[in-house]
Amino acid sequence: RCFEDDDVVHVDGNVNPVRDIEVINLELIMADYNQVQRLMEKPVKQAKGAGHDVEMIRSGMKKIATVLEAGKLARSAKLEEDE
Repeated sequence: RCFEDDDVVHVDGNVNPVRDIEVINLELIMADYNQVQRLMEKPVKQAKGAGHDVEMIRSGMKKIATVLEAGKLARSAKLEEDE
């Protein structure tokens, strides 16, 4: 949010777009990391039953987890087409 309005309350008390986007990105990183961890724990049987290549899925999830652990957004992970 790049505007100030006395009728709109900001959680931190003042508007700071740079800080705000950093907070949003951190929240996205944490949510994505939790999702990746959950997906990596799913039984292999489920993935196989759905016709997925389990090793490719795991490979992609590991790459994404590494990017997230480095404090970067998931979309910056370099994945192969079938990961």
